[in-house]
Amino acid sequence: MAEAHLTSSLLLMQPALSDKELARRYAHLTPEQRLEMERWHRGRNQDRMFGRPIDETEQPPFPEYPPGSLVDQAFALARTDHFDPEVVKGLRRLYDLSADNLEDQFVIGHMIESQIVMASEPEDFALIDQYWHGDKEEEEDSE
Repeated sequence: MAEAHLTSSLLLMQPALSDKELARRYAHLTPEQRLEMERWHRGRNQDRMFGRPIDETEQPPFPEYPPGSLVDQAFALARTDHFDPEVVKGLRRLYDLSADNLEDQFVIGHMIESQIVMASEPEDFALIDQYWHGDKEEEEDSE
């Protein structure tokens, strides 16, 4: 128990993000909105660490990603509680389009992993493999 409290205390002692870090993370928000987002996230993390109940459906006060951005599109696409091959296909397309932004690719990659976890049938995994690696026959035909 003392170890858990120490871990929680150490994590809470992490300094807040600097204005520069917040500007990079939330470039689409005003400075005041960035600070509010930082407070919101820190409050949720503190509640988690102390075992307080958290409403997982609660949304942050502002969109975390610019409206219309690749990650925003991915979140809109991935709002499903079951495996959907079309979602995987769309997420893969967005993943490829985000090649110049590793942070976006990381987030979209996690959404793809969530879809994979929901897959259960052998044909689901075959579709995932096809969407992830592409159709080898199509590639060979184009050469």
